[in-house]
Amino acid sequence: FNELKVPSVPFQLPSGKTYNGISEMMESELDFLKATVLSKSDEAVIMYSDMPMTEMAKNEDFAKKWMFGMAMMLKKGLHLYQIHNIDRSFDEMMLGLESWIPMYMTGQISPYYFKNAQNGIFLHLLKVSGAAALAGEAIAGYHSDGRYYLTKSKRELEYYRKRAEEMLADLDEVYYSLIKLQREYGALVRASGPDGYVCHSAECSRSAQSLNMSALELAQRLECLSGRYHALV
Repeated sequence: FNELKVPSVPFQLPSGKTYNGISEMMESELDFLKATVLSKSDEAVIMYSDMPMTEMAKNEDFAKKWMFGMAMMLKKGLHLYQIHNIDRSFDEMMLGLESWIPMYMTGQISPYYFKNAQNGIFLHLLKVSGAAALAGEAIAGYHSDGRYYLTKSKRELEYYRKRAEEMLADLDEVYYSLIKLQREYGALVRASGPDGYVCHSAECSRSAQSLNMSALELAQRLECLSGRYHALV
């Protein structure tokens, strides 16, 4: 991570572009990261999505490029306010943890979540930086029929920035954020029995309960993810 070089070549993007279908939606995610990394802006980034993750995650090439783009954005020094959607299936929650926890270790991400489950009919995505905004919409169950829109227009950026900031206004900070995760991992001890790693703190138990898993499963997951963190940094 420390050896990554942030490119400085301007990324040419029309003032606005529409993306349809899963393939183009993946392209829009990467275009947003390119525009953000290659701009001169150091404004904080705000991201939210309740779009399904599974279909895009199947594309290994996209997953690698997305992780690289996120790493470059953090390497640039930008702070990210990430609003998580925790009303997801167990598989998607685990997929999200595997993607995000290594990046939490940079200390540049402030994670938040909506306390109550969101609308089950409409799906939304909103990502805003100082250079671009990406907005997406779809009907639940019909993600591929939705549409993403990427813009660099100053006026539209102001609109989407205001919307993103309004989302942050009344949210709760995720209690398994970076610092607390580090404490949880530090609290893991090796047991002599077959259970392996066991987390003894009450906070670890609460984190595990929120993810519908045992404290043991969370401890084992954190042990695995710590390897990804060290590989990233």
